[in-house]
Amino acid sequence: MLSANEIRNMEFPKSMSGYKQADVEYFLEEVATAIDNMAKENAELIKKLQILARSEEHTSELQSRQYL
Repeated sequence: MLSANEIRNMEFPKSMSGYKQADVEYFLEEVATAIDNMAKENAELIKKLQILARSEEHTSELQSRQYL
């Protein structure tokens, strides 16, 4: 998967009938920003999942002790 920095640093050869450079740079920045945001959100979700998993383990442990 490409990182946001790889997208920001992407360069394309220039041609006479190609896209406007400013449009390409704007688009690449938008894509890179979206990837940054998704990476942050993914990290937050992983932390929440880890907390829930620990909570579930703790709850299961308490329940198993209750039935002993």
